[in-house]
Amino acid sequence: MMASSVRQHGTAHNCRNGMRHLPNILSILRLVLTIPLVLAIAHDERAVALAIGIAALASDALDGMIARRYSVESELGRLLDPLADKVLAASVALALLVRQMIPLWYVAAVIGRDLLIVAGGFVLRRRIGVIAPSLPIGKAAATSIGVVLLAAIAGVSGALLAGLALASSVLLLWSLVVYAARLRRALRP
Repeated sequence: MMASSVRQHGTAHNCRNGMRHLPNILSILRLVLTIPLVLAIAHDERAVALAIGIAALASDALDGMIARRYSVESELGRLLDPLADKVLAASVALALLVRQMIPLWYVAAVIGRDLLIVAGGFVLRRRIGVIAPSLPIGKAAATSIGVVLLAAIAGVSGALLAGLALASSVLLLWSLVVYAARLRRALRP
């Protein structure tokens, strides 16, 4: 009985060790995918851009799931994951804006919110000494950005795209308020 327990614990430990770097590798992959995705948009290769965009969105979901499931969350991962999200979102949004596939106000909302959150994150890092983890509303907002950008790549336009962008903007604003409240609490004496 004890040997079985040791084997099971050892297997779980080995599995966790084997998964330790996978979430960070997926975040780096998402950063790397930014380049071919932007190029595909620039060259109007929508099918290619859509496939790369879906892969990038899937990698975002997968890296967090693996990190939580196998308890391999790390300080580096808390930095890489949102950084990859923000670089990818800003780059793709700008590429879509250049091709006039997405409204300027939405691109401004995405990039403005991300810049404010990054600035707040730096302040928090200096104040508490660690990188604060992403909040669920932040992940929901990031996912909504991905949905809007993928919809634009897929050719959704007009009122439907505007409605998706508006709904996403509500999540962006809500997440900004929640992150600002966290920052305010952390800065209280």
